[in-house]
Amino acid sequence: MSLLRRRDFLLIFGAFALSALGDYVALITLTLRVQETTGSGWAVAALLLTGLVPPVLLAPVAGLLVDRLETVRVLVVTALLQAAVAAAMALTPEVFPTLGLSFLLGVGLAVTQPALFALLPRAVGEDRTTQANAFLEVARWGGAAAGPVLAAVLSETFGAGSTLLANAGTFVAVAVLVSMLRVRRRPEPQPEGAPAPRGQAREGLVFIAREPLLRLVVPMVGLMVVFAAADNVAEVFFAKDVLSAGDTGYGVLITTWTIGMVMGSTAAGRFLTPAQLAPAVVILPIIGGAAVVVAATGAIYPLAVAMFLVGGFANGVELVGMRSLLHRRVPDRLRGRAFSLYFGMVQAAQIVALGVSGGLVEAAGARMTMVIAGAGTAAVGVVGTFLFARIPSGERRTTEPASVPPWVPA
Repeated sequence: MSLLRRRDFLLIFGAFALSALGDYVALITLTLRVQETTGSGWAVAALLLTGLVPPVLLAPVAGLLVDRLETVRVLVVTALLQAAVAAAMALTPEVFPTLGLSFLLGVGLAVTQPALFALLPRAVGEDRTTQANAFLEVARWGGAAAGPVLAAVLSETFGAGSTLLANAGTFVAVAVLVSMLRVRRRPEPQPEGAPAPRGQAREGLVFIAREPLLRLVVPMVGLMVVFAAADNVAEVFFAKDVLSAGDTGYGVLITTWTIGMVMGSTAAGRFLTPAQLAPAVVILPIIGGAAVVVAATGAIYPLAVAMFLVGGFANGVELVGMRSLLHRRVPDRLRGRAFSLYFGMVQAAQIVALGVSGGLVEAAGARMTMVIAGAGTAAVGVVGTFLFARIPSGERRTTEPASVPPWVPA
């Protein structure tokens, strides 16, 4: 039976898609408003950072909150608070209050991301988490594709304030959808002698550090994100200055990568077996990185489009594999903390890349930056594959899902 025929997963899918759409609508709308109000690149950079920083700073606390409270209730309350913040943004055009409110939206994201992924196995069963992760990746990139266009049209037609009010409505809709879930994820009772809250907040990190496979792949993904984000900064200059493709050509290039990710995510959900999750995470970056290098060195627009499709496909498979691997290897009681740590690491990697990639483009040029980004990604994959092969076979198996209590109806 298709997962989309399961009531609870359909609700989660809809909530995730709406959340992704709202995130991109808010990002583009706020970026346009801050740029028009201040004309300052620093102000735009500050806006981007206010959304990236909270999942990094609050990862231990957010993960513990997800694991120590009933997850559906956490999602509903957080979505309603985000709706209130988004509505306040609509009524607050000044830059500094906007930055503060953007930070609060990021706080909500720090909670909702690990909460949704911790809840997922309860809705679909442990044996179908790879398929579920593939659907959610498609939903995310659907929001990424539609959000900027919708934000631009709404802002131009109705103004930024009305667009942000519409974004607040998406958070309310998410709260409604999540509240309709029958599945529940209640915290397990704490045994006698359990560590203090600070120690509990670190349990996800401790588990990953002691688990040989996760100890390898989680930092590896962080390094890959650093190179990928540097690639993202260079792409607009590469498309317009090196390929002479213009604005439309740049848009097609980015859309092609997105299409590749959707295709890769879909293929991963249909064909990736539990035993193939870890190999996909360590090997696919070699293919994706090599595709970027070929696109940059060839500097021919049709070749670049083809290579971006290949790179996006590999990226989509790798992301689905990574999240599914966390579901397979991390016990249910720690999943909020593990996913919070993972998403915080990804955001931290993006911050690092944004801090250095602009200077790299200026110093080395867009084409060389693309080569460095692709070669770096591939190198991480090569080293990761070598280290993966050194892990004893019994410690890298992912055929048996972690145990999870049956779902509890509302």
